[in-house]
Amino acid sequence: PDNPEPGNPEDPTEPEEFSVEITVLKAEINDYIAELTAVLEGDVSLVTECWFMVGYSPEKLSKIKGTLEGTSVKAYLAGLEPGTYHYKAVITNGTETKETEIQTFSF
Repeated sequence: PDNPEPGNPEDPTEPEEFSVEITVLKAEINDYIAELTAVLEGDVSLVTECWFMVGYSPEKLSKIKGTLEGTSVKAYLAGLEPGTYHYKAVITNGTETKETEIQTFSF
């Protein structure tokens, strides 16, 4: 056909490579509010969704929506109980997903 449908194997347009990496992951705690930050490197316009996985144990993490601010993903967690939390950052372009290793923060 003259106009291949999206996703058609004959469609010559290749999806753009997801050339974004998460280079820094950190948590800062102030007055029982945790500010999670993931610093991205690459073409951040390719990121279609970003989030953090957070929880009391690495096996049981909950999804917290992140906000893309320039070249960083941020999320704020309020009302946390004192303790140790496990977290990681996740980004996707809708096709490919990248995530960090799990880290911890405590207060």
